Amino acid sequence: MTNEEKLESFYEKSIDSANKQAQEKIKEHQAALDQMFEEHKQRKNRLEKIELADEEEKLKRENNIELSREQLGIRRNLSVRSDALKKELFEEVVQNLMEFKKTPAYIDYICQKVKEAQKMVADGEEVHYLLDSSDQGLAETISRKTGVPMETSKENMMGGVRAKIPGRNLLFDFAFSVLLQEEKDRFTFEGGYEHV
Repeated sequence: MTNEEKLESFYEKSIDSANKQAQEKIKEHQAALDQMFEEHKQRKNRLEKIELADEEEKLKRENNIELSREQLGIRRNLSVRSDALKKELFEEVVQNLMEFKKTPAYIDYICQKVKEAQKMVADGEEVHYLLDSSDQGLAETISRKTGVPMETSKENMMGGVRAKIPGRNLLFDFAFSVLLQEEKDRFTFEGGYEHV
């Protein structure tokens, strides 16, 4: 082998060796780039998931705020409507009470309440029975039926009767105004299909 052949052989081996090293360096560099790209994709996916979760949470909060606002408006409207219906209902009740006062059943009702109060009173105790001022014309009839004297109240009771026992500081109050107010205070609409 001549020097030229040796040189050519050395040159070829050097080139092959350099090519192999270059290929290895390229593979290493490509592997590093692939790994960097994969890490970048994973980081980007994590950021997108976080942004998506944040946006979803923001939309839920906005939706809840809007829902609360709507519910408040509905409750307000329901309350206004309920109050109007309650007022209308109790106006009708007052009209019915005034009609009831014109019937003989009203006198029977007063007599029954007087008897109930008499059961609570000890013998010899002083009792004052008060009728509404509008019932002054019925006082004599009721006194005759119950056997007790009837007085007329100075305040508007809308009807009914009161029994005052001064000795025990007791009051049996069957005045329509009081009974009506108690019902107004207790009354609530339950809602639902039954009350539509």
